[in-house]
Amino acid sequence: LPACLPTTACPACSWYQLGIYYPFFRGHAHLETQRREPWLFGEDTTRRIREAIRGRYALLPYIYTLFRHTNQTGVPLMRPLWFDFPEQTRLYGVEEEFLLGPAILVKPVVQAGAKSVDVTLPEGGVWYEALGGAAFPGKAGKPLATAVHMDAIPVFYRGGHIVPRRDRPRRSTAAMAHDPFTLVVALDADGKAVGDLYLDDGRSFAFAKGQYLHRRFIFEHGVLTCDAMPQPTSTPPGTLASKLLIERIILLGLPTEKAYTARSTGSKTHAVISGAGVDVRLAKGSALVVRAVNLPLAADWSLRVVEGAAPVAAE
Repeated sequence: LPACLPTTACPACSWYQLGIYYPFFRGHAHLETQRREPWLFGEDTTRRIREAIRGRYALLPYIYTLFRHTNQTGVPLMRPLWFDFPEQTRLYGVEEEFLLGPAILVKPVVQAGAKSVDVTLPEGGVWYEALGGAAFPGKAGKPLATAVHMDAIPVFYRGGHIVPRRDRPRRSTAAMAHDPFTLVVALDADGKAVGDLYLDDGRSFAFAKGQYLHRRFIFEHGVLTCDAMPQPTSTPPGTLASKLLIERIILLGLPTEKAYTARSTGSKTHAVISGAGVDVRLAKGSALVVRAVNLPLAADWSLRVVEGAAPVAAE
């Protein structure tokens, strides 16, 4: 976070909310800058900055997986919109938005006091607002006017992708090492999505000798599957043992007015909550949530979502 910016509550919130989506995230200062600790701006600002930092911790599984792809292919984590949509020439001049990996679009709020911003969504796909899960189509030449509020900057999940998260608040990555994962499944127009999750010990180069776990997730025809992520021929197969679990599935793109249930490998049935939020701070939204699935990350499994169950009200 830049040291040269004004140290007032509004810019401080916005820069923390933006910085959590950068590959490298920390507050920066030097001897001649004004103090800028999060607790100096009042309780509301401190709360918002705390929530932003928690959001960074939640996204670390996705960010770490992106670093694995960068290690293997050189593809950058943070990139302009045209990087993933080179055929859409109108995106060449969009310089105030970026993608974090292929699945998350971020719109910074750089104007103090702004009430709304125009978000350019690449056309031909579906984009889901990251707090509540409302769906928006990308339209050529028609930016999406988005209201700005102090609790978050505009962020969207891209339809067709699956984002792994860890949603339990912790004080450090060491404290969350055994926590289960949440999968955000953002469906495209065909009801499909793909994603992956990479783990290693986080400390050594043992991954180069196969001490890693890399799992693939595919959702199609109403079924979410987990299996081994294919690796380049020069990469040794992953042999890292793990007892970690997938605890929760968040589905974006299915009608929330319908009732659903989910059945996983072994015919175990799971209730589906309709009309829930995507972000843990938001109780109601446009998502379906399958709780307590507790499926092993290191094993192959499937989970089928079917219509017809009695709905469960969101808390």
